[in-house]
Amino acid sequence: MSELKWGVEMPVGTVRIRARRQNGRKRRIRYIKVRADGPPKSRWVSFAQWWWTQHRGPIPAGKVVAHIDGDTLNDAPKNLGLLTHGDVLFLCHRRDPELTARNRQACLAAAGRSNRERAELRRRFEILPSKWYAVDLAAKIIVNRPTRKRYECVGDRPRLNGEGHEAAMYGWPDVGGLAAAILAALAELGRPARWTEIRDAVLTLRRRSGVSRTWPRDPQNFYVESLKLRRLGWVESARTEGPSSPKTYWITAAGLAARQEPWRYVAVRGRDLLGLPEFEGFRLVRPAKEAIAS
Repeated sequence: MSELKWGVEMPVGTVRIRARRQNGRKRRIRYIKVRADGPPKSRWVSFAQWWWTQHRGPIPAGKVVAHIDGDTLNDAPKNLGLLTHGDVLFLCHRRDPELTARNRQACLAAAGRSNRERAELRRRFEILPSKWYAVDLAAKIIVNRPTRKRYECVGDRPRLNGEGHEAAMYGWPDVGGLAAAILAALAELGRPARWTEIRDAVLTLRRRSGVSRTWPRDPQNFYVESLKLRRLGWVESARTEGPSSPKTYWITAAGLAARQEPWRYVAVRGRDLLGLPEFEGFRLVRPAKEAIAS
């Protein structure tokens, strides 16, 4: 209300009824003017509060003067009580059973909004360990568009997961993931190498590509995959120091010719981005509007 109407012209002791809106409902409360000076808000107090201090004494901290029956205009002494905020809330729910359901729905909606906002902040500024991210290894960029599935973070590429994704990532989508990693390691070495050296190169390549699976120490897996590649004519092997010497392996021209263009972006799990030293110094950037791998 204006100062001219409520704070100046009306004498001390004037009682007026004001309408206040609380929780979407209009409530009418009786006020009394107790002083003519000071801040305008301190000149008026609720009649129930004033009556209690005049006849019952001061109001302790944490207590309020409440209307027992919920009628804010019923200032009869027997209808006034010194209650805590919890007591007032209990009386409100007892008088209006639907209030509990409305408050519960409001709390659920507020919690949902809070969770969504917090999740959006985490997605924007943090790397989520359980999600997949598209990573540009050449530019050292992590595209901040986390996805649940591995294939979802590479745009319009084929929907490949597991070994199919790994094989296409190295450029040989027609073979398994380990076989493609062997071909990529041999192509990167550019010379004949023994299986132990190839194994170490594959492990390094896989870690750099965000593939956290390790290679067992048993060379049987390597021999099986190398046999498949030799049958395709993509890998050759020979013993250079005698019949019992270890074999050396190298990639053939046919194997190099079968290589397709590797994907610019590789899919890496968030926990690998956080735990592997190969991704130190990578920048987290917002995704472009167009498809990442198009």
